[in-house]
Amino acid sequence: MKRLGSIIFMLICLIGLLVTLSIHTPAQTKDPQGSNSGKMAQEPRSAAVATTSSDRNNDSEKRQGGDEKAENASGDQDSLRSAQPGQSSSAQATGQAKGNNNKEEEKNGELVIAPYPVSSPAIGTGIQWVAGYVFKLNKEDKVTPASFLGTAGMYTNNGSWGMLFGGSLHLKEDKYRLAAGVATGNVNFDFFGIGKVAGDRGVFLPINVNGKGVLVQTLFRIVKNLYIGPRFQVRKLDASIDFSALKIPDLPEEIERLPQDIVDAVPRDLLSTKTVALGPHLQRDTRNDQFYPTKGTVLNVGADFFLKGLGSKFNYQLYQVRFEGYRSLSERQVLAFGSLGCAAAGDRVPFYDLCLYGSRNYVRGYPAGRFQDRRMLATQLEYRLRLPKLMGIGFTERFGVVGFGGVGWVGKKLGDMAFEDLLPGGGGGLRFRLTKKYPINFRIDYGIGRVGHTVSMGVGEAF
Repeated sequence: MKRLGSIIFMLICLIGLLVTLSIHTPAQTKDPQGSNSGKMAQEPRSAAVATTSSDRNNDSEKRQGGDEKAENASGDQDSLRSAQPGQSSSAQATGQAKGNNNKEEEKNGELVIAPYPVSSPAIGTGIQWVAGYVFKLNKEDKVTPASFLGTAGMYTNNGSWGMLFGGSLHLKEDKYRLAAGVATGNVNFDFFGIGKVAGDRGVFLPINVNGKGVLVQTLFRIVKNLYIGPRFQVRKLDASIDFSALKIPDLPEEIERLPQDIVDAVPRDLLSTKTVALGPHLQRDTRNDQFYPTKGTVLNVGADFFLKGLGSKFNYQLYQVRFEGYRSLSERQVLAFGSLGCAAAGDRVPFYDLCLYGSRNYVRGYPAGRFQDRRMLATQLEYRLRLPKLMGIGFTERFGVVGFGGVGWVGKKLGDMAFEDLLPGGGGGLRFRLTKKYPINFRIDYGIGRVGHTVSMGVGEAF
């Protein structure tokens, strides 16, 4: 009954989301998802040209009539004057049409509001939400991507909750990129231990983590499409463990003794910590759009150095490399490719800063944290299709479907990698466009992995 109640709750939330958002109409501005606003914008201009040409021809004919019959010049002038109101009305109507289009084109920003259900074996069933404003700081700037300011949060039936405030700003024709966030929350999750064997075993410790943190990243463009800059973060975390809830399923005798490694992976001096890190970040970005790219690539390389000299409790380092590429197959089809590499180094790396398989949607089909260790590699491919009009219904153009597949690995060192340790996953999902001006989608994905399945939802593409 508990599982049935969770499913009903998710369906109610999802139906409510679609009904709420169905009041929007398809985008009327040109974007990577292929709206036809160009043709619509040209129609008023064509009407204006036709009206002007017609009025000029009428004026010419009246002038010719005046030359041929001088004695009726005054009458012709009266006729010409009587034609002016019609000309003014036509021009006024054309001007109004242009004005309406200009208002639509000059609209600088757009609200994004999306509540949606969440269900995870790790944190339970509940609701998440995203609310924010997508905008451009300078309407005249046609180079700089849109900026975003907003909030996100969640609450689940196991008592987990979280709140995030932040955003990303693109400044001075995209010469500067600033990202910042402030977060606080209380999360109850399952810790399975470290390594692939621990993840396969399926035995976990219930852990509660209460904390807050701040992250600031500033990137400066040094050459075209290439950015570099510092990233700073500070966190205060307090964790507690319910050792009495440790349950051992029916396991072979040779691995029944292994759950002790879960306890050993969470030493008491790591339960209450302050971590402070500073490190460089490099980005190369040639995407044609940040929300729904159809061509280009983006490379992110970062290092976080947690140092006692900055106030951190321990010295350790985190390194991450992420590459994603996009190729348009047709007007409505895109192929996306992504790879992620992670490494944690140092004598005392907290369990919550290990490389988490399944995080950042690499690879869907695995709950984040079921498999974790000091090294991780993952790669995936996704096919994206935007639906056309079906039976003349334009609303269907706001929907899309995706299919994805990937594979990865976690371990203590790269030399330990073996074929039998690979973690494949795959699945499919639906997309629904949330906004008119910017191609921002709501997504829901179903993924299958070696140890089960996941249902993930969010705002924006998976990668």
